[in-house]
Amino acid sequence: MKRLFSLIALVALSFSVMAQDVVRAGLYDSKGNAVLLDREPCVVSVELRYVVEEFTPGEYARYAQKYLGERASLAERKSAELLSGVLTLGRAEQPQPKSDVSESATLPVNRLSRESLTMEERAKESADMIFSLRKHRIDLITGEAGENVFGAGLTSALNEIKRLEDACLEMFYGKTVRREVVKVMNVAIDGKQNDYVVCRFDDAEGVVAVDNLAGKVVLLHLDVPKIEGHRAVKPIEPKSKVAPEEYIVVPSVKCSLLTDVTLLDSREFALYPFSQRVVGAPIK
Repeated sequence: MKRLFSLIALVALSFSVMAQDVVRAGLYDSKGNAVLLDREPCVVSVELRYVVEEFTPGEYARYAQKYLGERASLAERKSAELLSGVLTLGRAEQPQPKSDVSESATLPVNRLSRESLTMEERAKESADMIFSLRKHRIDLITGEAGENVFGAGLTSALNEIKRLEDACLEMFYGKTVRREVVKVMNVAIDGKQNDYVVCRFDDAEGVVAVDNLAGKVVLLHLDVPKIEGHRAVKPIEPKSKVAPEEYIVVPSVKCSLLTDVTLLDSREFALYPFSQRVVGAPIK
């Protein structure tokens, strides 16, 4: 009765013709049957990078036509755009999001007195400030006002006028916040499955759950080649007295990350779950 014995765990071979790794079977049982060593789960990580834009209407949007002469949007909007997708072999961690910058509450720039005003009165006051700031800017540039303001002082004054004007315009026309998001998902590879729905991508929310049918599918597709031996494993000659050995051939699998008809990324990884056993002459 043969005893269990451990063989070489890995034989590293590089061939330009066949991109496959050959691994010696780890153990044999008492009947001479090969027993695989326990291995870590095979994981392919998917990193998606996308941009989310959120538009918030201005507080005085309904009065923009009346006091500024142009209509402003009254509806909130949110959109997401997928920028890239990257595949890597092995488990990856979700990166830490950037910390938000907190801002203390301040009095709006259009409040020039403590007098209580209605929403429309505040809107009119803000519109008057916008036109006043624009007149002051023209006066500074043409020299009609601030004749002693020049050089760095003039630049600083113009920048401050622009800041105040933008703050007032935002109250009418709203603002758009653009942020970049990175999502990492780990896909456990099964040797009996070639397609994996990683997630879904919604044009408004970005990455959503697989069961959210509003989003389009983000698919990981594996193109597994057929293994017909390996050039490193030579067949046993009919009259050879050399005892055959069993090897595990791990194929190089083409992994493609797709959404609709767009190819986001394509890589080749040696994926152990698709390995096959090959019997042949010992590798020297």
